[in-house]
Amino acid sequence: MKIEIENLNKIIDSKGKNILESLLANNIKIDNFCNGKGTCGKCKIKILKGSLNPITSLEKSLLSDDEINSGIRLACLSFSKSDLKIKTISENLDFKILDFGEIPDFEMKFDKGYGLCLDIGTTSLAMYLVDLSNGKIIDKISSINSQVKYGLDVMTRISFEYE
Repeated sequence: MKIEIENLNKIIDSKGKNILESLLANNIKIDNFCNGKGTCGKCKIKILKGSLNPITSLEKSLLSDDEINSGIRLACLSFSKSDLKIKTISENLDFKILDFGEIPDFEMKFDKGYGLCLDIGTTSLAMYLVDLSNGKIIDKISSINSQVKYGLDVMTRISFEYE
């Protein structure tokens, strides 16, 4: 079965998985803090066309009546029964941390005294270009750790099991 994601102008195969797994398998970002355990209520999608499994009691507890009435479902608890047309609803995926530019092209010379500082964290990755003669940060860049697709908090990512 096919899933058309209207707001991303993409069509993917559902591959018999829940919608969240299908989105992630096709590198489509969606809020997924609990890694599909159905506890955070963040992987919201709007059903524009097609049919799904009946709404679960867990979804009813995590979504408002207005959301349910407007066709909002949780991707992790939704399975397609036909070709679908959906819209993803994500709030927290387009942010960057500590970013005000790109690392410039430069030639590393030991007499200039430049250094790179890397922070490989559980939530974000950051890199700083530093003038070692005075400690001034020349430029920096960061992004969210790509493991966020397995859950926002560290414990969810640690407990993630590959199939």
